Amino acid sequence: MSNLRPIIILLMAMIFGIIIAFSYPAYRISAYIALSACTAFFIRGLTQKKNELFPLILLFFIYGYLSMQPYVAPEFPSDHVIHYADGDKWI
Repeated sequence: MSNLRPIIILLMAMIFGIIIAFSYPAYRISAYIALSACTAFFIRGLTQKKNELFPLILLFFIYGYLSMQPYVAPEFPSDHVIHYADGDKWI
């Protein structure tokens, strides 16, 4: 049972990232920059054989944040049907 505790921490970080995505939906570029930095720190920690738990927790947080971005802040192209449809129902 004690082997599952790091997984619980990582899943809690992902859940917190999903919750924060609904509160702050427009920081996609900043999240990708932070994702790149955390990945670099995590890989550096692995090559130096250090226990890098904080970058891993942050990676899961950012992954949870970015997984909700298409739903909370969608980016539609200029010729998408949503720009031509009105709010009236047809049926």
